[in-house]
Amino acid sequence: MSGSTKLQFKVDNGEWTDTLPRYNKEMAQTIITRCACEEGEAKVYSQTSTPKTTNPAKCPCDCGVRNLADETAPTVIINNNSCIFGCIPTDGLIARSGVLCPGSTVLQFKVNNGDWTETLPRYSKDSVMTIITRCACEGWGCKCI
Repeated sequence: MSGSTKLQFKVDNGEWTDTLPRYNKEMAQTIITRCACEEGEAKVYSQTSTPKTTNPAKCPCDCGVRNLADETAPTVIINNNSCIFGCIPTDGLIARSGVLCPGSTVLQFKVNNGDWTETLPRYSKDSVMTIITRCACEGWGCKCI
């Protein structure tokens, strides 16, 4: 046979593929390899490699805080709008309090049950807003809240 060989992969007893598997940081994977020479109808394969299993790391996620769940997140300061000149609403203000999150954690905001963000919400003079805060540590694929 005069064809070239290629490396093939099999993940968790799935199908053989020429595509390098993607690392799964959430769960372990068992990967085996083989060399394949396929030319027309002729197919020759090497013996398979010894199975190798990934071991996704468990992050410590302490961010300098012993138990982040026990910490109280700083609040936001809200100055509501007021009416002037026949009740034309003025803009209100939302600001961070002077209190910081502990360690290297960051303050996050959630407005009206939306998604968590590190961006300070903007005041809305047209609708009521409910703002929740938390301190969070994110890095190296970890999230501690």
